[in-house]
Amino acid sequence: MDEFHDNYKVMKISSESPEVVMHHCVPRCVSTAFGMYFRGRPDVHYSHERLARLPYFDEIQGHVPEPGVATYIEMRRRILRELLHPELLIPSENDQPADQAPLIFRKEMSYYMLAENGDPLFPLRAIEEYQHTFMTRDPARALASWYKKEQNFSWYETGYESQAQMYRWAKENDGVDPIVIDAADFTADPDGTMSQYCAHLDLVHNPAWLKWDPPVDAKELEIWAHGKWHTEVLNSRGVQKRIHEKNIDISGLPQKIQSMIDRAREPYLEVLSSSNRIRPKAVTADAVQDKVLA
Repeated sequence: MDEFHDNYKVMKISSESPEVVMHHCVPRCVSTAFGMYFRGRPDVHYSHERLARLPYFDEIQGHVPEPGVATYIEMRRRILRELLHPELLIPSENDQPADQAPLIFRKEMSYYMLAENGDPLFPLRAIEEYQHTFMTRDPARALASWYKKEQNFSWYETGYESQAQMYRWAKENDGVDPIVIDAADFTADPDGTMSQYCAHLDLVHNPAWLKWDPPVDAKELEIWAHGKWHTEVLNSRGVQKRIHEKNIDISGLPQKIQSMIDRAREPYLEVLSSSNRIRPKAVTADAVQDKVLA
């Protein structure tokens, strides 16, 4: 392990820190729309992909990771401080003691936490006291959606292998199957799915938080490519019910993408096998087809 891991390998989250839910996702799984629900809650602080730059910068290449951070190592230390002291994520104007702070909901991609070879990019002990939940999506739909936005992505970036690895870690760490949501279940019954999810977190559910007025001014969401990833959801009026056909035609996608879809099937199904997978209670006739969350 490098100096970063050695210095912090025995540190743990402060006992006075607020409760943190780490929501592990794969790209294009409707997770931003899911997170918007928590962004709108007055009793939750929403943190959007603060780990996103971690896999993409190499100190040797001389990249400056983010404004005000001179080196890659400094960025990693900032990330670790936030993991160990999540109260740092809460704006100072909140003005609440750490033990009275809102629950923190951290939405992250699983592959931000692991290198391409599967090694952790930070000591996982830093997040062992978090509550870990997972959100995934049929690889055919997720990767077809991604291909519409961008054609050059790697197998590693699809995140399915990393998510399965983090799922196994969380299962072992917590001693129970983690809560898992499939994107299709969420969009088929947003209200029912979120109600069950909140019950698991001991939170009151309000369906009003599934709606918002566009356009949403959410600069903290725009970490990639001038916000192209979140355009639809930020200009929508919330999460609408929709039902997909079971199968999707991927024959028009390049063979490379089709191969990724096939490869992702096994880790995707592993995560879905959780005994604590949340399923929609009912799918009503008023479910609509829409493009908001594609």
